[in-house]
Amino acid sequence: MLKKAVLTVPGGTGDLYPLEVQYNPSTLNLSVSAGAVSYGNPQTHMMNSQVEQNTDSGELILSFDLIIDDEGGRDVRKTVQGFLGMLFRESARKIIFSWGDVDFEGEVDRMNASFDMFSSEGRPVRGKVHMEIIQHDFKGVVNREL
Repeated sequence: MLKKAVLTVPGGTGDLYPLEVQYNPSTLNLSVSAGAVSYGNPQTHMMNSQVEQNTDSGELILSFDLIIDDEGGRDVRKTVQGFLGMLFRESARKIIFSWGDVDFEGEVDRMNASFDMFSSEGRPVRGKVHMEIIQHDFKGVVNREL
């Protein structure tokens, strides 16, 4: 049986709560941005021939789509709104995405939602949440077996 991906999110009391996704993402995207590098002006350091260098470690972003279905009478709109609401509470933005032997810990940076299937009454029965999790300290994707 295929293991489900899990999002571990903090609760109001600081406890961590694992949320199993309905459907595993079909694609995981990783984006990397290089950190800023600044060099001091060598002309102002005539006495010292060393050029100062400051580096920023950059950022790593994991992005994926979650599909949410009206399974068992679940209101798709409320589930989607619950995900989007994570952005409004700073403490709820910290998240761990786990799937198989991979963990990605970061902060939810951006989400987009759409509804793409409706009942005959016009009620959404399928939604999609695009989530981006960012690591500022560049831990990378952690493989638990290493």
